[in-house]
Amino acid sequence: MQNDKNESEKRVHRVVMKCGYTDLRCGIRTLRMMLELLYGVEMEEGTTYAFCGRSAKLIKELKKDKGGYTLTSRLLEESKVKWIRNSEELVEITPEEYEKILQGVGNGRSR
Repeated sequence: MQNDKNESEKRVHRVVMKCGYTDLRCGIRTLRMMLELLYGVEMEEGTTYAFCGRSAKLIKELKKDKGGYTLTSRLLEESKVKWIRNSEELVEITPEEYEKILQGVGNGRSR
């Protein structure tokens, strides 16, 4: 089980966060179509696309792998994320920056 987790973490080499608010009632198809139609993004394996709703405690992550698409939800118990709210753009960040965001430390604008 631990090896599966390590393999999964190794494959994530990019994180793209969608700034602003996202309606988290959306599922895989809707989020994927939003990326394709609004932003012209062709999803790539190894990239996590992160979305945040009005609550700064819930994040959805969309990933593509060889078998299809995976949508996971993260409910943060101890912190709120500092999500970029004043824009609707897509921002590429490192996995390390994303972990800081999940801990409530960073906001993806450290560059």
